[in-house]
Amino acid sequence: IASMADYAENERICRSRMLLIYFDEKNPKDCGSCDVCLRKTETGLTNYEFNKIETLLAESLEATSPQRLDNLLQSIPGFPAEKVIKVIRFLVDRGRLSLNDDEIALSVHRPG
Repeated sequence: IASMADYAENERICRSRMLLIYFDEKNPKDCGSCDVCLRKTETGLTNYEFNKIETLLAESLEATSPQRLDNLLQSIPGFPAEKVIKVIRFLVDRGRLSLNDDEIALSVHRPG
C-alpha cells in the first residue's frame, strides 16, 4: 500500500520509470508522456537538465537557506540563468521551494 501511495503522490519521478523500478527492470527510462514528464517539458528543458538543476538547487539550499536569487544562480555552474529560473519557478509553483521577496528556500513541507 505504501508503494501505491508513493506512486500517487509522486511529482518528480516518471510514472513509467517508477513502475519499471518496482518490477526490478534494469535501466528504466522516462516515458516522456506521463503527467510528470509532461510537466517537466513545460519548462523547455530536457529531463537531464531539469533533474541536474533541481539536484544542484537542493544541494545549495540544504547547505545555506534561504538564499538570494543572484547568489543561488551563481551556485549553479554550467547552466544559463534562464534555465535555472525556469526550474525554480516550477518548484515554487509545486510547493517544493518557497519564495519570500528575493530569497529562496526549501519548503518546510515538500510534496512529492
